[in-house]
Amino acid sequence: MKVKRTLKIIVGCLLITNLCWAGITQEGDTLPPGVVIHNAPAISHEYIGSPSIVIMPDGTYIASHDYFGKKLSDTYIYRSGDRGNSWTPIAKLESLTWATLFNRGKELYLIGISPKVTMGYGDFVVRRSLDFGRSWTEPKDEKSGLIRCGFYHCAPVPVVRHKGKYWRAMENMGQEWGWGPFSALMTSISCEADLLDAGQWNFSNEIRYDSSWKEGATAWLEGNAVVTREGEVKDILRVAYGPDDVAAMTSVSEDGKIMTFNPEKDFIKLPGAGKKFTIRYDKKSKKYWTLSNFILEKRPAQYGWWCYT
Repeated sequence: MKVKRTLKIIVGCLLITNLCWAGITQEGDTLPPGVVIHNAPAISHEYIGSPSIVIMPDGTYIASHDYFGKKLSDTYIYRSGDRGNSWTPIAKLESLTWATLFNRGKELYLIGISPKVTMGYGDFVVRRSLDFGRSWTEPKDEKSGLIRCGFYHCAPVPVVRHKGKYWRAMENMGQEWGWGPFSALMTSISCEADLLDAGQWNFSNEIRYDSSWKEGATAWLEGNAVVTREGEVKDILRVAYGPDDVAAMTSVSEDGKIMTFNPEKDFIKLPGAGKKFTIRYDKKSKKYWTLSNFILEKRPAQYGWWCYT
């Protein structure tokens, strides 16, 4: 992928993630760079979240997002046929949040959560589109995308293809509400399988976060499936920790069934890891890239307040 094209995708994701400044109406203010896909005024208290973007085989760009703030919302889909220069809303998917877009050829998928209640955790679901995002399957049962019922949590984290399988990290809260003791797990499925068939999916064991592992750290969540240079699958998780520089890295067996974590050595340094981040490997540069953000301790007074994702 060319550098300019990559930068446009990154900018698009950043703009769709958060365009909810408040009070930026002073003389001299400028619009952010790139093309705005969608903007939610901060006064609405509904903030844009869960950004995801993919390029289809014919060059079509597809982007998605939900909302957070007063409530978790449905997922909204946008299409661009001119390499991101203009965007058209094409679909709304009810009862889907924290979802990741990815494609298998011309097949377009969203992996996310169908919440039990507003702002709650929910079922792990997969939805498919065969017309470039205009219409989508409904996860009604275990053969149509309802992969596992429960109180799961996730984020628009990577879907990684490795050794004939798709890998995608997830967490289990185990109850409708709450914060803290998320259990990390890894899901995987053959690249040739029916991705809507629950019986084709593999789940690792779950590792429940223990607050005694690191003083001041209260939870781990929003894990990223990452393949190391040695071909091992890791789940690199955000750690809710004040200094904002620690992530957790679990190891996953080759068959995807066993996850392990050693608190003595598997906490790693990663700036911005106290909040949502994403990790991607770029084959061209042969480097791992992380998008994270740093929240200033003191906000700029001239802007009133900020909303970050």
